[in-house]
Amino acid sequence: MELSRSAWKLTWLCGLACLLVTVVQGTFLDTYQGQLAEVHKELKTEIGKRFRENSELNGLMIDQELIPLLAEGTVAIREANSDLQELVDFLRPNETTSECWASVDALIYLYKLFSQWDLQDCAYGGYAQWMREDGR
Repeated sequence: MELSRSAWKLTWLCGLACLLVTVVQGTFLDTYQGQLAEVHKELKTEIGKRFRENSELNGLMIDQELIPLLAEGTVAIREANSDLQELVDFLRPNETTSECWASVDALIYLYKLFSQWDLQDCAYGGYAQWMREDGR
């Protein structure tokens, strides 16, 4: 009989310990989930705010005709690159693969690349200025 009381006590003690661990873990998870919900709410609010600000910025850029100007610049650069390529193709003798023409092709590639970078820098410069002013 003594052995069975010890077994019952041990079983009761283990059950109580497991219940305590479950309650503590549940409390921790509830706290964690509450914190996670709060962070999610703050992020959702901040992201919504940024979307609204970006929409306002796009509206201002359209009002100030910056986006149409960048679009016109893009079209003009593409037309100039196409005209340049047509002119070089007209001047190049058929089936020519000399080092001179390889250098010309490399320079044309760089010319096209630099003009695209200039346009990207213009757009990025405007955006960076807006971000600096937004941070104030």
